[in-house]
Amino acid sequence: MDFAEEIFQLDKRLTRLEEKESIKDVVYGYVYAVDNKNIEQTMALFHDVIKLEYVQDNIRLNGKSAVRDFYQQVFDRYEVLMHKIANVLIRMDDLETSGRSYWMVYEILKDGEGERWGEGYYHHRFIKTAQGWKIQELTINARYFRVEKRDVLEVGF
Repeated sequence: MDFAEEIFQLDKRLTRLEEKESIKDVVYGYVYAVDNKNIEQTMALFHDVIKLEYVQDNIRLNGKSAVRDFYQQVFDRYEVLMHKIANVLIRMDDLETSGRSYWMVYEILKDGEGERWGEGYYHHRFIKTAQGWKIQELTINARYFRVEKRDVLEVGF
């Protein structure tokens, strides 16, 4: 391999790493937007042609309007949403760009209904647009939730 080819290959590898980091920013941006219950930031991360599946509740949604309604209902139901995300794996090939990550969540339901802890994973399909990487498909798979109901729910530090 000559020097020009070596530089070309290094540039290609660097571009790929930069793309993966940009996609990870979308994954992390998603949980931050959801935790802040910011509907505009959440929806900005999705492609116009979005598919969302929440496996355990047998929810399958198509299109931004349906997905927006889903998230608005989630935001209206919870006082606190706090996700931790880990093991973000991004796969890029000629056919698709996808990702998988594990999540843990702590939630406080409104109206004193209680609190929940859960774990699961996300599966994403991404698409690159003129505005950057967007989520084209999102599958939410909850492995378990533990619900605790209390007569008095206090939030403090």
